[in-house]
Amino acid sequence: MKVTVTFGQTGVVVPCKEGWTVRDLIQQATQRYRKLLEQRPKTSVDLKCLITGTLSV
Repeated sequence: MKVTVTFGQTGVVVPCKEGWTVRDLIQQATQRYRKLLEQRPKTSVDLKCLITGTLSV
């Protein structure tokens, strides 16, 4: 399964592996988003709020 995590208007697709916690998913999404930002001009990432919802398959 894949999950799309949005940072403002930017979506990052993260594969959700069996046994992963929400923390693992957040870490992977943040890491992918930071890599994406490295390709753009200087920008900083500051996580102030995390909103979670229910996943249904």
